[in-house]
Amino acid sequence: MVRMLTMTGWKRKGHMLGYGRHSPAEQRQLWTADLQAIAGILAQKKYFFGGDKPTKIDAVLFGHLAQILYIAIDSPQEKYLREFSPDVVQYVARMKEEFYSDWDDICKKPEA
Repeated sequence: MVRMLTMTGWKRKGHMLGYGRHSPAEQRQLWTADLQAIAGILAQKKYFFGGDKPTKIDAVLFGHLAQILYIAIDSPQEKYLREFSPDVVQYVARMKEEFYSDWDDICKKPEA
């Protein structure tokens, strides 16, 4: 029952936000275009806008992209990034190392 309500809630939320109004094929086109745009702008720059310091957009991008790359849910977005956007994967890894060198410690499950 809870799972059904949760799935219904996610579908409803997706519909209200607009994303759920598209077919799965259209959704794939949308996120693929988004990831391609990020990769195209980022290219081989250290930070998104090419400066020597990260900006707020780098923090936002890292937050979103890290979820795709580091949460073990085997998403099509993760597969796409790893296969077609090595610069983006390297960018996220670089940001993680630079600002969250203690990532593994932070992400450890607390001992019971």
